[in-house]
Amino acid sequence: MTAKKLKLKRKKIAQLIRPNKELELITEDTNYIPKYLHNIKYNDFAESFIQNYKEKDVRMIDSTDKKFRIYIKDNKFKLSDFNPSIIKGYIAYLNDESGLKGDSPHNYFTRFKKMIKGVLDQGLMKLDPFKN
Repeated sequence: MTAKKLKLKRKKIAQLIRPNKELELITEDTNYIPKYLHNIKYNDFAESFIQNYKEKDVRMIDSTDKKFRIYIKDNKFKLSDFNPSIIKGYIAYLNDESGLKGDSPHNYFTRFKKMIKGVLDQGLMKLDPFKN
């Protein structure tokens, strides 16, 4: 590929990316979630998060992800579907129905919060479902 063709290709890519980036910058301090972020599935995010997670508690992160998938029972659950009632329901599930004992429900939920903070840090969700 010639330098001129490469430059044109890069320019086209930049032109495709630009509207999304502008929208992100304009809506940065609002609750607006761009349409292209609405369809990110929780499962896709979780798999990527776990693969890239480098801390010692990666097995606990993986376990809490599996518990959440059992609780939610929906492979199409999207990050935009998170809300405080989902969080409260997951807490109740960990405490009452998951079969976990002692401090385990708390430890699982702590790791789950770590994952959701990753969603927020990456800008894939605007509202923090843990607030209030």
